[in-house]
Amino acid sequence: MPPSVTFILPNLFNSHNRNLLQGSNLFSMEQLTKGFAKSSKQSINPLAKWLADYYGLAQNYSTSAVLMAQGEGIKPFSSADNSKDKQYSWLRADPVMLSVTHNGILCRGNRVLNLSSQERVSLELLINDYLKEQSIELLLSNSNYGYIKLKQPVDCQFSSLSEVIGQDISHRLPKGNNASFWHKLLIDLQMLLHNCEVNLERESKGLPTVNGFWLWANEPAGMSQGKAISVSSKLYTDDTSLAGALGDRVNSQQLGGKFELGICDKDETIIYISEFEDAFHQNDMEGWLDLYQQWVEGWLMPACEAVSNKQLQRLVLIPGDGFKYSLHRHSPWCFWRNHLFKEESL
Repeated sequence: MPPSVTFILPNLFNSHNRNLLQGSNLFSMEQLTKGFAKSSKQSINPLAKWLADYYGLAQNYSTSAVLMAQGEGIKPFSSADNSKDKQYSWLRADPVMLSVTHNGILCRGNRVLNLSSQERVSLELLINDYLKEQSIELLLSNSNYGYIKLKQPVDCQFSSLSEVIGQDISHRLPKGNNASFWHKLLIDLQMLLHNCEVNLERESKGLPTVNGFWLWANEPAGMSQGKAISVSSKLYTDDTSLAGALGDRVNSQQLGGKFELGICDKDETIIYISEFEDAFHQNDMEGWLDLYQQWVEGWLMPACEAVSNKQLQRLVLIPGDGFKYSLHRHSPWCFWRNHLFKEESL
């Protein structure tokens, strides 16, 4: 039996995103929504809960810095049960842009920072030298985010980065028994970054500067891994927490290029691109549009053609709107027959 492909693309059908589309992109979205509106439609739980239930994960798996680090190939703990590494706590530490307004200090996110490897090394050296006496270490593993590990328990509640985007950070500061420690640390980091060498160089080039770090994802690491994925299914994802929770049963990678049937060597292939949600939360509409164009041209159209040619049995879409849409070759309205979303076909 030919395999099926499921695309999970959070916030794909959000009305705010659609308002920004024009030309061929607007046409393709109109064709997409018309086609899936006439498909088999099933109500499902909110995406985070659906994923947790589908893979047998704890509901808070998506806010664990340890699982995120594992999903990136970082080993936050050694395999030995008595390892000293077990004494460490982990947090996500995301460099962010902050701006002072009449509404307070607003967090503008980090998607457009794209720190170079040299800039990350410089920031690590600067901050780790300052934090070494407190046994805190910064690891910038990515161009837009990183982690800190520390020997003391966190014992605080943190707001995720998506919750603080566009908000006054004073209303989203850590809460808990040692909240004052974290408040001071966040302020110290802001002061340390002010006029640091990396920011001076970025400013001279007209690039956005790093004004602070946002700490979050402090859920405990001691979660059992999810249920074993069926040997007849495969998952591709850029979501580090899901990859970390499922261990080496997940092929975690930044998805790009074109859809090829070669990836569908199992009965079911799931392609989960969480970056759609990240771009939406950070109001990076240019980035969201780039993702959308890449997906339509490089992934959706070839997959639709494969369904039309009977090389795929079914195409499923989960856009995070509370529904699961399924299309097959004999669906009432086979949108892939409409010249593959080409505007000039009108």
